Amino acid sequence: MFTILAPNHRLPLSGNKLWIWAILLFVVACSPATKLTKTEVKQLPEKKEVTKADSLAVKKAEEATDPSKNKKEETEVVGEKKADNNAAPAKKYNHYDVAVVLPFSENAGNERFLQYYGGMKLAAEELALEGHDFTIRVYNAEESAVLDQLAQDESKLIFAPSDENLLKQMVDLGKSKNATVVSPFFSLSSIENAPSFIQLKPSLKSHFSSITKHVLSHYNANEVVLVGRNTKSDKAWFKYFQTTAAEISGQPLEKIFTEYWVLEDSLSLGSRVFYDLIESGKNVFVFPNYSYKDELYLYNAMRRLLAEKGSYPVTVYGMPILKDSEKMGFDFFSGLNVHIPASRYVEEFREEVKSFDRKFFDHFGALPETDAYEGFDHMLFIGRHLSEYGESFAPYLSTDNGQYLHSKFDVRAAHTEGSASEIDYFENKYLEMLRFDGTRFVKAY
Repeated sequence: MFTILAPNHRLPLSGNKLWIWAILLFVVACSPATKLTKTEVKQLPEKKEVTKADSLAVKKAEEATDPSKNKKEETEVVGEKKADNNAAPAKKYNHYDVAVVLPFSENAGNERFLQYYGGMKLAAEELALEGHDFTIRVYNAEESAVLDQLAQDESKLIFAPSDENLLKQMVDLGKSKNATVVSPFFSLSSIENAPSFIQLKPSLKSHFSSITKHVLSHYNANEVVLVGRNTKSDKAWFKYFQTTAAEISGQPLEKIFTEYWVLEDSLSLGSRVFYDLIESGKNVFVFPNYSYKDELYLYNAMRRLLAEKGSYPVTVYGMPILKDSEKMGFDFFSGLNVHIPASRYVEEFREEVKSFDRKFFDHFGALPETDAYEGFDHMLFIGRHLSEYGESFAPYLSTDNGQYLHSKFDVRAAHTEGSASEIDYFENKYLEMLRFDGTRFVKAY
């Protein structure tokens, strides 16, 4: 069974700003902890068939005020599968409190978090049917006192927001109250001594490693060019690509790939930028830039590369910005055989996905977007392991290789430099390499 202490309204249809703002006002108005008590959980009046999950939720709400029914019972559990870092037996309870921190404000962009929350809610219902018992409290990341509110919350599991500074503070808070902090949206570049911190979004280096491995498994190294600008960051990225390529190839630490520095002015004023490279046999171009600050540069580079390649076949490997940017079009994707590492890829024709689509629409009156699938998968993935292995569940995440709606998970321990046993944090490293097939991005094998 589960209880969600937050507004239980339908999610708004895309573009319905009035409904979005009404829901946000309702969430933010709940104080001091931006949550609703049992007596404040409300439904919009509507005819709706009562499902087994609904009955379980009502029963949980009715039992919330009875301490004897809500008491945590401890047992010992030992994972049967091989866990990361040989995890020790952990205390296991029959009920868990979960805090979810999402940014709701007057600014644009709330829709993705409402979608994410909707997916989490459906996952909680699924977990209830599996016999896992959770109470989920929703907090507003935009509240100035949200850290103080979380400090008073008994939850031992916190889903943190996308704001980098707030996320770092929550990691420290998790240490102080012995709680696991999960980051679904943001990957911190460096973090130490936080073995209860889990990054579900793969890091920048994981993206680079995914590109390097796929390139070397499909092309000769002498065909590959790293393209960048003569900046400190680009030089650092190149070094990581070269080091990774050398490790994979089993070669000495030397430059495996050709490095090519581009002057931005040449992309609009120069006569030739890539032509000589292409004519000499270079046909795989890797662009490590990931930030929207580089969007115009990447657009100009793709435009010039497409124009200069002529009849030569070329392949471009780049970061998700190439796929997500509104400046890029199908002519770039197709003409340059664009490949992208992605942490989120939903195969819409799978029966499990179609079933989720129907459930989501039935519950919220809107079609799910990528964030909804991710919210469902994250809650299901983390919730199952927390329930099965107890509060020290993180090392057991590496035993899960199942297929979820949006992807798989490959969560591994990031060890302290120079140590094979001390863990700094856990990171999901699973990325799917996608390619454009002429109409859409699909898995690249």
